[in-house]
Amino acid sequence: MPSSAQKVKPGKPAKPDKPRVTEVCKDEIDEITERRTFQPWDKPTVGCRFHRFREIGETIEGKLGFQIRNFRQATSYPLELDNGETVEILGNRILHKLIRVGELCGQRVRIIFIGKEAVWGGHYRNVFRAFKVEN
Repeated sequence: MPSSAQKVKPGKPAKPDKPRVTEVCKDEIDEITERRTFQPWDKPTVGCRFHRFREIGETIEGKLGFQIRNFRQATSYPLELDNGETVEILGNRILHKLIRVGELCGQRVRIIFIGKEAVWGGHYRNVFRAFKVEN
């Protein structure tokens, strides 16, 4: 005998229960989609601007974040400026070494572009000075 919640009208078959849908690893996926580096595939946008050093003596200062490996396999670093804006700076071997040796990730830093070095094949490599700023 069906209970009162399961009463079936005569002549009509019972409706099947709706399938129960449970998302797998929801917390992990939500965490990924909330990151600044996440881009929906159909509308790729960049979350912040890239800072390009162009003038000799150009200085940028702020709190340096940890490496971001981009989809182009280039590595950049987020830098939070004093005005709250976050910019990304592209790293090269020299900058990576300065950041690694000086343990600058997570610290307040000042990076100064001091020029370019000519390397093979007519290419140039940017050269920087990096300082840990302690208040």
